[in-house]
Amino acid sequence: MKHQFFKRSRLSRELKRLAKQNAANGKPLSVLDDIVFKTMLTSDTDDSREALRCLLSACTKREVSKVKILNNELLPSHLEAKSPRLDVHVTFNDGEVADLEMQMSKSGDDLRTNIETLFDDEKWCIFMKYRNVEMAIPLIEELCLKEDGIMRAEKTITKVDKDLRRYARTVAEMKDNIDRMFEYERALKEGSEKAQLEIARKMKDAGLPINEITGFTGVSADTLETL
Repeated sequence: MKHQFFKRSRLSRELKRLAKQNAANGKPLSVLDDIVFKTMLTSDTDDSREALRCLLSACTKREVSKVKILNNELLPSHLEAKSPRLDVHVTFNDGEVADLEMQMSKSGDDLRTNIETLFDDEKWCIFMKYRNVEMAIPLIEELCLKEDGIMRAEKTITKVDKDLRRYARTVAEMKDNIDRMFEYERALKEGSEKAQLEIARKMKDAGLPINEITGFTGVSADTLETL
């Protein structure tokens, strides 16, 4: 249970970092980021589960009826980077079962504008590679309209993106409120100190004893000498 908690915490931190970074650049979340890839396919929602099932069906070219996630860890592909890996146990429509390992890898720029010429697995590749590329927005929208699995994947990422942006706005508003509160308290303190100094000056001009002035105003004897 503790392991699952820390894994979810790590995932949440990484997603927030990515959302903040992409928001600053005016870009949506990229599926090629390992954290986004894992979130898209392993979130506890119907859209995420259906997206994973459809993706596996497209890649295996066999209809998948049931999917169970076996390994949801982020494993380093080398010392300086991570590669998104996902191990799943699948049951095909004919009853055959298999353990599959999914791992993203780089491919060439094969963006096509006519999705009718694409195989199902190619459609998924196009979606994941170009989802956050502005010039590919019309094609991505067309893919979402015609492919239910891709539409479910897009819904999952969009929800995560919106939730994180809402979270970022809330945190920013809280920070602004705290900054204003400290500024207000500082102004009050400065105003109070000025008022005390003015009272001390008047008491000193009236010839009252130093000990009475310091006791009443809290202004030190050394400060009184400078008034």
